[in-house]
Amino acid sequence: MIKTYRLFFSSVAFGILLWMFTFLFLPVDVTEKVSPKTIFFSVSCYVSLVLGFLVYKFKVKQSKPLTDNSSFFKYVTIFLLCCFVMRWVDLFVLREVSLFDNAIANRRQSEMNTYKSNIVFALASMFKALYFFPFVIALKGKFRINFNTICAVALLAFPLVEAIVFGSRKPFFELFLILIISIFYYKKTKINLKTISVVLVSVVALLTISVALLFNRESNRKASQNVQNEIINGRYNDMLTPKKKVLNYFEDTTVPSISKKYALIILQSGQYITHGFFEFNHIINNPDLEVTKGAYTFYPFIKILNKIGLTKEFKPVNPSPREFVYLTAFGSVFLDFRWFTLLFFFLFGFVQRYVYDKSFSNIIHAPLLIYLAIINVFLPILNYVRGAGIYPIVGFIFLSGAYYYYLKKANEKSTNT
Repeated sequence: MIKTYRLFFSSVAFGILLWMFTFLFLPVDVTEKVSPKTIFFSVSCYVSLVLGFLVYKFKVKQSKPLTDNSSFFKYVTIFLLCCFVMRWVDLFVLREVSLFDNAIANRRQSEMNTYKSNIVFALASMFKALYFFPFVIALKGKFRINFNTICAVALLAFPLVEAIVFGSRKPFFELFLILIISIFYYKKTKINLKTISVVLVSVVALLTISVALLFNRESNRKASQNVQNEIINGRYNDMLTPKKKVLNYFEDTTVPSISKKYALIILQSGQYITHGFFEFNHIINNPDLEVTKGAYTFYPFIKILNKIGLTKEFKPVNPSPREFVYLTAFGSVFLDFRWFTLLFFFLFGFVQRYVYDKSFSNIIHAPLLIYLAIINVFLPILNYVRGAGIYPIVGFIFLSGAYYYYLKKANEKSTNT
């Protein structure tokens, strides 16, 4: 059972171990006592997720092989390339952001000119979230190297343009996880000295990029000469305060600046991974929290309705007293549904089992399986499906409909021939 569904179980276990390992070695002090309710709720959510996964085995009827799977793959790749072109028109032409401006200025410019966009560009922004689908499909299908597969690989880099424009580190880490999980799962890469070295070099590269993006973004945001102090005293530190020896290290004038920068990014990354649990702990016993009934996690749907004129106003709902923080996936859904969150994660586990069973016989489910594994890893850190994180799932629903229609027509044509 565990071997057959190893990606589900290993992704859940890895997320837990990553959180525990990081917290164990992170040089911080917890400022608030952890409530037993927080622990019980989080553990219950994990149990619900696993039970939902185990409760039913889907009987997947083996479908007839698609005679020209590569053709559909080509159409999807072209479609996604068009989506990115439309997104760039939206950003660089309509919203007037620039590669030559800093991230903070671009964020303000984009928000100020968002009214110039429309539903067509919003849909292109949603579907571009499927950028990794062609790559995973080619990997699982073992497609030969040609122009289409090269385009599929090139697509992986396209989200990084927007990441640089807005100073976001998330696309870099997401791409790293997609590559690691996809290659290890579908290529069954052996773990040896070479693979470990490649992963370590990649991690160092990610840290370097993270340092550059973070310091560049914060230097423009804070208008301060000492960005380091601004970051050390940032929002993560309210619940997880760096120990005195850590603060002394950053104040030591004999320590090279580059060493401080890497130490700072490691510290902040550790706080990023672990602080959500303590932020959730901070609000779980607050009786005045509004029940948002899905508006907190699934607000993009309201945003799209606003774009097509079905709602008059759009304003993201965030009842948390500390707005700009993560609450773990469990805490995020708790704001929406309180204890019905357990039912939500039971159903989420049920859906994952369906996708997993389907992926054995249908190549179109393979990319979503990878994405669900990433969501599982981030469960104790943040709600990965909140906001734009839901786009790959919504996009998959439309893509799978198109796939089955194409499959039907291709098989009909094959039969008639």
